Amino acid sequence: MKNISISCKYIKIKDGFWSSRQKINRTVTLDAVYNRFNDTGKISAFQCSWKPGDDERKKPHLFWDSDVAKWIEGASYILMHEKIPSLEEKIDKIVDGIDNNMTKDGYFNVYYNIFGLSGRFTDRNNHELYCAGHHFEAACAYYEATGKDKYLNLMERFADLIYKIFVEDKSAYFMTPGHPEIELALIKLYRTSKKQKYLDLCRFFVEKRGQNDKDIPLFGDLKYAYDEVPLKNAVYADGHCVRTNYLMSGVCDLAYETGDTELYEACKRVLKNAAEKRMYITGGQGSTYLGERYTSDYHLPNKTAYAETCASISLGMYAHRMELYEPDSYYGDIVERVLYNGALSGVSLDGDSFFYENPLEIRNEDYAVNYYDFEKSRHFIPRIRQQMFSCSCCPPNILRLIASIGDYIYSYSTQNGKADTLFIHQYISSSFCHEGISANINTKFPLDGAVTVKASGVKYIAVRIPYYCKKLISDTPYTVKSGYAYFDIQDIDEISFDLNLSARFVYSNTSVYDNIGKAAVMYGPAVYCAETADNESVENFFADTSLGIKITGEKFGLPEIVLSGLRQIISDELYSENKPLQIPGTLKMIPYFAFANRGEHEMITFIPVKN
Repeated sequence: MKNISISCKYIKIKDGFWSSRQKINRTVTLDAVYNRFNDTGKISAFQCSWKPGDDERKKPHLFWDSDVAKWIEGASYILMHEKIPSLEEKIDKIVDGIDNNMTKDGYFNVYYNIFGLSGRFTDRNNHELYCAGHHFEAACAYYEATGKDKYLNLMERFADLIYKIFVEDKSAYFMTPGHPEIELALIKLYRTSKKQKYLDLCRFFVEKRGQNDKDIPLFGDLKYAYDEVPLKNAVYADGHCVRTNYLMSGVCDLAYETGDTELYEACKRVLKNAAEKRMYITGGQGSTYLGERYTSDYHLPNKTAYAETCASISLGMYAHRMELYEPDSYYGDIVERVLYNGALSGVSLDGDSFFYENPLEIRNEDYAVNYYDFEKSRHFIPRIRQQMFSCSCCPPNILRLIASIGDYIYSYSTQNGKADTLFIHQYISSSFCHEGISANINTKFPLDGAVTVKASGVKYIAVRIPYYCKKLISDTPYTVKSGYAYFDIQDIDEISFDLNLSARFVYSNTSVYDNIGKAAVMYGPAVYCAETADNESVENFFADTSLGIKITGEKFGLPEIVLSGLRQIISDELYSENKPLQIPGTLKMIPYFAFANRGEHEMITFIPVKN
């Protein structure tokens, strides 16, 4: 039963957790990302005027198009709800640069336009199609926000050229993109323009992947860019995490549009492996910085977790598409885990700085000065968020995610051509009125599990029952199917229910070696961590799970939590035959997404347990 998504354009986020985050996103993050892109030359690069002898720090790079395009897309989602002429002027100037420098046959890429068009479509790993895809997404969003079609028309020309080069002429040096993303972007372009050619081009890239003689494996590894098997045969979440999740998002979109059940079943298998064997409790993806990739089942080290912000976001995109194809709470649970943990931790509370990587543990000893050459090869992230990175894909990605958070809330199904059931996938205080359907959600979630929903224009409301909700409490009768509670609203105008949120201990599979004898703490969808900002030490504490979890107040929009247990007191001796003294102690915990916002501190997510 395919669902129709309600665009964030029509959704108003009201008071509460995400309203606050969107305000910071709009008033701080939007300008912070643009200003740093401007300072580093990414914005001026679109005038294609850089030449040898100019500032080397502003020399255009292969993926600069994608960074700026994501910023435009994020800005466009903001413009859908607020008229900001100065913001449109910035975007229009970038679009003018594309227009002035696009070749007669419709090609544009700041790197190749400056350093030589003869090299275009010759190197599979040079991000050309990835950059093009982000432009397609941005152009669709800007058109939807403003009605201006210049950018969209330019990108349609570019897409027409790519179709000609790859499908008709077959003159490119490779068959499919080294960094997938254009696949999902082509579906957006198809839905916006209604031009069949773009759906066909997406199908071409999907069908040719893993079954052609033209693509050279990147870095000699078939798994890295997900080339090992034809996509209909895909089983495992392998290779570079972002590439894989963007690719499978596009595959799911294609299956949705064409009804290809083989592709959809492949999407189910890959997501199941990613979520059940290779996902951090935070929704993080990627257990090594070497290749920013998946490794093997249950290999989820805490200190060296790569868990790139973009990888979490891309997993959420993938799971959201799956719930539109076939509503099942399993997919919404993944989206929710990502939103409140592994993606949100990628931006500081003040919206001005970012994490590329999101580890689950930070220890002082790993940042101590050492003098051994082999130690220099070890990889540890900055202990506080950075204002920008040389590879700056994550900041504009988190910008567009928060700006478009409305996309993840609602969808609806039809019966005999009429709207029948309104699905609520995420609990965000919001409202909309579109296509004869209106809805209003009131909730303090994730602080509180009480939810009230009003809706009209449909017969039923289906609300996701999260995996941590042991029983959805409501005075209104409901039935359950695929993890959704279905309410018949034909004779009522409002339903209320409670998700019965509570704090709880969560344990890993014992194959995750780092977490043996340890437990994490969660409240609703939020993972918690302990920092030395709140504790004299996060070392030598053993949680007593029999004593429960105490909620002491509110911090960062969620409950502040305190664990009780034992602390080991160590003598001054380096080694001793005396057993360490154990005394009662406590450990304060905060939401994981809020770590590293108060200076450099030690942090742990999985806590040793006494019993």
